[in-house]
Amino acid sequence: MGRGILIFIVQIIVCTGITVVGLWAVTRPKHLQNFINSNYALLPAPKDGWQATPIFLRLFGIFLLWYAFTLAAGFHEEMLFLGRLFGLTS
Repeated sequence: MGRGILIFIVQIIVCTGITVVGLWAVTRPKHLQNFINSNYALLPAPKDGWQATPIFLRLFGIFLLWYAFTLAAGFHEEMLFLGRLFGLTS
């Protein structure tokens, strides 16, 4: 397996992971906050009522979705480059 294909596969895995975390932050921010609190103790515990942390997690999730989209936008050119490299396209 060529190095280019291996890097492409790693990029797809990273892009998928960023998308999943972004969707998790947008759809269930308190669940993500609880996960981060119980495993890493980096955020305060989620409480009932109004809290600013879920709002910031949702905004961060939107940023992650945008970042994953920009990563995926470069896949087309990279696939064309790999196709030319392996002689699949002209």
